[in-house]
Amino acid sequence: MAKLVYKGNRENLPAVREANSYYMCEDTRELFFGAGLYTEAHRFYTGEKPKAPAQGVLYVNEDTGSGDVWNGTEWKTVIKPIATVIDENADHSTIPTTKAAKDYVDKKVADVVAGEVGTLGDLASKDKVTEDELATGLKDKINAKAEQADLDAANTKLTTLIGDDANKSARTIANEELAKQLIPENAKESLDTLAELAAWIQAHPDDVTAINKAIADLTALVGTLPEDAEAGTVVAYIKEYVDGAIAALSIGDYAKAADLTALATRVTALEADAHTHENKELLDTYTQTEANLADAVDKKHNHANAAELAKFADGDKDKLDALVDALTVGTF
Repeated sequence: MAKLVYKGNRENLPAVREANSYYMCEDTRELFFGAGLYTEAHRFYTGEKPKAPAQGVLYVNEDTGSGDVWNGTEWKTVIKPIATVIDENADHSTIPTTKAAKDYVDKKVADVVAGEVGTLGDLASKDKVTEDELATGLKDKINAKAEQADLDAANTKLTTLIGDDANKSARTIANEELAKQLIPENAKESLDTLAELAAWIQAHPDDVTAINKAIADLTALVGTLPEDAEAGTVVAYIKEYVDGAIAALSIGDYAKAADLTALATRVTALEADAHTHENKELLDTYTQTEANLADAVDKKHNHANAAELAKFADGDKDKLDALVDALTVGTF
């Protein structure tokens, strides 16, 4: 018996198909009902657009290359038409060919340089250009744009200091910049120049050594903070570390001795209490097994629609099996 639905790859599609069966091509997503294809992606036409178009199909005009889709109400352009000529009215409604674009550019260049022999414009209009012609054309264009006198004038301007740095030497500018980096804006008047700073250092040769020694002695006594420490002082850091260690022990979660004693008392009482039933004598006479009970429950089977089930005749199951087989998806 034929199935209602078949699926498989396009190359395995049967040449002769069941008239009332669907064939789904998994690789190409094509759908056939019998011999007919129901999933056309596009159709070609010439002249006017089809009068009765199908929705979801791309219609391509073989003359213009334009592609349109009918949405059920109106045509929507998907592929712009191809233009072989570009004129002054060109817009975004068409797509020019490469040849049309080249012809348009060549014409524009030729119009700009008309009558100027040996220019780049003339070269652009030629099918072939020699290396010498290109070198000459480039040289003429470059010479016309930049003369040596212009470059000399620009060089003079670039080597002349302007603004607050006018007439200063490079040494002076460097000293000023160094002073800005070393001396803060609110420095004491007696230490706001490099010379004053140098004089102070020469007058106090041992101060820095004494300061460094004091820092080293202090570090040896109290230690140093780790790089990731959040506390601001060594004492605060130690307190924070100790508190964290105590909290990590979870001492508050430990059971108390009184709780353990009470638990032991309850366990002893439960051990002394034997498991009993009020119907102990009846239970002692029970000899059936769990399998016996399950069998009895199965045999008590009943249906509210027993009258309808009684109409099920021999052979009906084969019909249902055939229907299930037809609805099962086949392959090709």
